[in-house]
Amino acid sequence: MPGGAITFPDVPLADLINRRFKQPVDVVAFGGTHCGTEQKHEGITFFNPGSPNLPSDGPIGSVAVLDLTKAKPAVKLIRMK
Repeated sequence: MPGGAITFPDVPLADLINRRFKQPVDVVAFGGTHCGTEQKHEGITFFNPGSPNLPSDGPIGSVAVLDLTKAKPAVKLIRMK
């Protein structure tokens, strides 16, 4: 996952999501890489907030805000200054 980007498999995402979560989802949060990223694939938002104090994608850390107040979820990645 260079630069935090996700490489998706060639199989339909709905099958994998249903197998993992047992229901449809709109957003998947993940971590471990300390790289802030957001990607949409087949209508699902995937995001990693990164790390505010141990970033691996540069000298400035990041956090994320997930907004669930609207019809569609929205993610805002925020770089620390």
